[in-house]
Amino acid sequence: MLDQTGLSDLVLDSLEEQIAVIDSIGTIVYVNLAWKRFGSENGLPDECEWKGVNYLDICDTSKSVTDCFVGESVAQGMRDVISGKRDSYNYDYPCHCPLEKRWFMMHVTALKGDPLNRFLVAHHNITQHKLTEDMLRESEEKHRIFFVNSPDAYLIIRDGIFVDCNRATEVMLRGDRTQIIGHPPELLSPEFQPDGRKSSESAEEKIKDALQTGKNIFEWVHRRLDGSDFFVEVSIASMILDGKPALFTTWRDITERIQAQEALLESGYRWKFAIEGSGDGVWDSNIQTGVTMYSKRWKEMLGYADNDILPARQEWLDRIHPEDQSHVEESMQAYLDGRTEIYVVEYRLRCKDGSYKWILSRGMVVNRSKDGSPLRMIGTHTDITERKRVERALEEANSKLEILSITDGLTGIANRRRFDQVLAQEHARHVRSGEELSLVMLDIDHFKAFNDNYGHVSGDDCLRRIARAIAGCTTRPADLSARYGGEEFACILPETDLNGAIAIAEKIRSAIIALAIPNKGSTTAECVTASLGVATVLCTAERTPDEIVAQVDKLLYVAKSGGRNRIEFNAAGKGALTSLDKFESNFVQLVWKDTFRCGNNLIDNQHKSLFRISNSLLKAALLAYPAGEVSVIITQLLDEVRQHFHDEETILESCGFPGISQHASEHARLLSEGLELSREFEASTLSVGAVFQFLAYEVVMSHILGADREFFAYIR
Repeated sequence: MLDQTGLSDLVLDSLEEQIAVIDSIGTIVYVNLAWKRFGSENGLPDECEWKGVNYLDICDTSKSVTDCFVGESVAQGMRDVISGKRDSYNYDYPCHCPLEKRWFMMHVTALKGDPLNRFLVAHHNITQHKLTEDMLRESEEKHRIFFVNSPDAYLIIRDGIFVDCNRATEVMLRGDRTQIIGHPPELLSPEFQPDGRKSSESAEEKIKDALQTGKNIFEWVHRRLDGSDFFVEVSIASMILDGKPALFTTWRDITERIQAQEALLESGYRWKFAIEGSGDGVWDSNIQTGVTMYSKRWKEMLGYADNDILPARQEWLDRIHPEDQSHVEESMQAYLDGRTEIYVVEYRLRCKDGSYKWILSRGMVVNRSKDGSPLRMIGTHTDITERKRVERALEEANSKLEILSITDGLTGIANRRRFDQVLAQEHARHVRSGEELSLVMLDIDHFKAFNDNYGHVSGDDCLRRIARAIAGCTTRPADLSARYGGEEFACILPETDLNGAIAIAEKIRSAIIALAIPNKGSTTAECVTASLGVATVLCTAERTPDEIVAQVDKLLYVAKSGGRNRIEFNAAGKGALTSLDKFESNFVQLVWKDTFRCGNNLIDNQHKSLFRISNSLLKAALLAYPAGEVSVIITQLLDEVRQHFHDEETILESCGFPGISQHASEHARLLSEGLELSREFEASTLSVGAVFQFLAYEVVMSHILGADREFFAYIR
């Protein structure tokens, strides 16, 4: 365990200061490790030689120790402490080595309460402190030189008067410092400032603000010692001078800038007067602050009084029509970023009464910062509401003319010009997509005889009614019905296979018959009928639209020469299996395919039977069987449908088909609607074509070949 003496040695050895203890005659009795290292580094005696050496003798007999301090004054100071004449003694000295400059402070004092009457000698390294003092003195000298020689006027105010100034101040005030120092700021100012306030009151207020906030910058009019006035920008910052609060002020002569601003303002008034004389409004915007001035005419244009709108950019932004907001902001930003050379934009601005006016806005940047950033922008607003109204009227007129140019004047559907345009577009699109394109062309049977018997007025009405019927059968957005010429019509059916095209053709043929327009000059039927050609093709770049039209036109000729009131078709499509084929008499019929089988013999046989009876109904309709014979076929078909639905539901329930409930509901709906159509036919209020369309296509084709496929997996 360490004794007290050993612990003290450890503590002293841990210190960076060089510590020695001497007795009352100056003999060294103890040195710490730092003292030993210092001696060794500077060529002083080794550790074994320090104890017993008289430190006073070293100081007396040597003028320096490795160029350190030491001399008679140092030894005398130590003796004064030993003799009790002073409590302590301090001495600063340099002790440089080859690699750096160093300073130390020697401190000598008695060890309080030491029974042996010993004294402590300590050497502290004060190099950093000395370097800081030197830098401070150098900095103060530099600042003094800067203060005296600066081109800006510098003045110091304390206790409300100028206590110092530099040479630039003397030049600016055209006098010497003796005429400035000791005077308050207001005595070097006119009685009143440009804002009408007394200089004394305004100066007191601005000095007070600077003392409270630490800084204040403002413009001021000073009076030179020769009596002339000039404008300055004054910057005041608080400081401490000789322990008292003071103000450091900087003056910059801005007389030329103020005069230029006044000249620009005067020029701006003339410019504004010239523009507003033409009826345009003027705006002037500070891009950095958003402060924007609007001319009286600018406000009047929107129905506002001069004091209704504040000088802020937001006042303008808030009035832009919501639909135009992003367009206007993007146009402005593109111009400010340099992406466009001019700022010109048309948009709507809200008036005071809530209405909107169309505005043509032009603008340009008139002031930029040193780095090129836009600072100020001016521009004009022109009311173009009337011009926009005229443009809109012209657009509407042109649109109407365009519609008229592609619309058949008699029937109201598309004309030949429109048909050719759309066919060219769809042909190109189908070449790219590879989908099938179908065309239907039809000609009214014996239409010349109709005109001869009923007159051209009735003929025109007949064409209008037929056009409406055709349009009602081609209802998809992409479908087009057109009057191709005279009594000939054509339909474009995009992305439609042969099955779909023939179905639409039959729907058109039946719809024309359903019109029941008498035609006593016809040798085909008692009413107006039509012959139709249908072509489905895969479009290629080598095959032109005209060639497709020629193909379907030949089919139309075959239909007319084959007895009229019929459909002739030819497919050049993808070659998929179709549920439609032709009789030997060229009538369309439903044909059963093995791919339609579900795997249950009863259901498959019933489906085949429904196909057969549907074909019988189709033949009766096409050959114009008497109504009584047609009714028998309809009744037979409905009875077969009723029995089939019943048997099918029983089978589906037994095999656990989960959709049985919805399937049965659909059966009930179809049967109910079929019975209603049958009653209408018997009452002569519905054509056989409409009945066939529902029973053959919706019940047999759509339901049996579509919805029934949902249960195939449950009964196989």
